[in-house]
Amino acid sequence: MDRESHIQDLIRDGYLKTSRIIKAFRAIDRADFVLPQYRKEAYENYPLPLLQGQTISQPLTVAFLLEFLDPQPGDKILDIGSGSGWTTALLAEIVGSQGKIFGLERIPELCEFGIANVGKYNFIKQGTVKIICRDGTDGLPLEAPYDKILAGAAAFSEIPTAWREQLKIGGRIVAPVDDSVWLFIKRSETEWDEKEFPGFAFVPLVEGKKSEDGNPENRSWLRKWKREMGLLGVGLLLVLSAFAYEVYLPHPASTRAKTITIPSGYGSRKIGEILKTGGVIRSKWIFLTYALLKGQASGLKPGTYTFQNATIPQIVRDLVAGENREQIITIPEGWNRKEIAELLA
Repeated sequence: MDRESHIQDLIRDGYLKTSRIIKAFRAIDRADFVLPQYRKEAYENYPLPLLQGQTISQPLTVAFLLEFLDPQPGDKILDIGSGSGWTTALLAEIVGSQGKIFGLERIPELCEFGIANVGKYNFIKQGTVKIICRDGTDGLPLEAPYDKILAGAAAFSEIPTAWREQLKIGGRIVAPVDDSVWLFIKRSETEWDEKEFPGFAFVPLVEGKKSEDGNPENRSWLRKWKREMGLLGVGLLLVLSAFAYEVYLPHPASTRAKTITIPSGYGSRKIGEILKTGGVIRSKWIFLTYALLKGQASGLKPGTYTFQNATIPQIVRDLVAGENREQIITIPEGWNRKEIAELLA
């Protein structure tokens, strides 16, 4: 795909809407911000690999972010996670010579790559852009406040407090949080408008602290660990809920009495198969697990049993006790043979 066709697709699909942002997309060539081996793919609508496991975002995502950020001529904007410099250059083109863009990138190799790329457009030389190699989670307080703040990496659960503090009243933050893009508008020091747009994927925002030699120490493992523990907790809750459902709710087919014969010498697994085939339980594995947890798997006795609307705890108790339940059926006076047969079925 060629460059203009790529831009026309973004306009037609509703991602590019504002004339100054469209003009910036035409002025700033994405191909200047990708690795050499990916230049032929620069106008495709998908992310491309950069250095150190990072990516340059797909064009529709960048267009979406910029439309909600609403950069204006003369704005001072903080671009956090500036990466290869593409969004930084787009913003510089929009704010013009009276504006200022501060790009923050914590990965040294990627930061130098971004500086070289933005330098192709003379924005650094003319003073519109300054790219700093540092962690962006604390923002850039010495240059605050900012009219707008843009983040290109996903925060975990919420954006850093420093970003909110460094924004002017009336300003905007557009930032990914988990798998959503969020728009934050600062109405006062304590009041914010917030809007979520789900369905995106970004590289994670890497928090860091300064080590003795002044380099950021990677703490992404902590954020990853918290995310994985959260997912593990949700998964465990779902498993426990499913287990409780199977154990404590009778099989829907057991509203009518089911007579089951357990042959002598059958173990708990075989008994579970008979009960499942007979429509008394849903899962032989849940039945077996419950019996094992209760320490009663080896105590299930053979015999003929009648079960109706029985839960797994009731079934296990009966099988351990060796009870042969009798079902008492009352046949109303005047019923014919067909009605009696349907009751006994």
